[in-house]
Amino acid sequence: MDEQIRSGVDGLIIRAENTPEVRAAIEQAVQQGVTVITYDADVPDSGRLCHAGQDLVRAGAIAAGVMARLIRPPEHVLIVTGNLRMEAHNEMPELTGELVAQALQADSRLHAVYMACQPLSGCIAGIRKARRTTRPHIVCNDLTPTAKRYLREGTVDFVIGQSFSQESFHAVLAMYQMLLRGVKPKRELYYTDLRLITQEML
Repeated sequence: MDEQIRSGVDGLIIRAENTPEVRAAIEQAVQQGVTVITYDADVPDSGRLCHAGQDLVRAGAIAAGVMARLIRPPEHVLIVTGNLRMEAHNEMPELTGELVAQALQADSRLHAVYMACQPLSGCIAGIRKARRTTRPHIVCNDLTPTAKRYLREGTVDFVIGQSFSQESFHAVLAMYQMLLRGVKPKRELYYTDLRLITQEML
């Protein structure tokens, strides 16, 4: 980002970790007159103009509602997340798989898994490694090619999908309006549409 600023850009559309260092870099860019917009992963309170991405709270609420219909007390749900500094990211699949397997082996009441982040392949590997007699229900975020494959074969029960094209569209449009027309966005947060996708919808 520093290199882009030194090159004299007027605007930056970025996806980055929400860390003090990144926040300081955005603040510095804004102070130098650079318009900054985040997409997919937000860095709030940094001076960025706006953010385009998934409403993660609503996605979590949808996942909770689905899980409540899939399991019964006293069954448990395993929620798999990763680097909390980023709302959406990739993590090491081997580590994810090992941790999921350990959790399933340690708690016989775990009957559902919510993958709030990637990689889904690591989660599936961990479930298979645990060798449970009954496969736990699986709900995940984002209809990636991997998620689509697992959903089609019946390994994943539901996918909470968002529109990646909407992220790009809102971010680019907001930057265009600001730089070329001097028009600030009407709101700070542009959330993409969410869909609960089943195997039958593919």
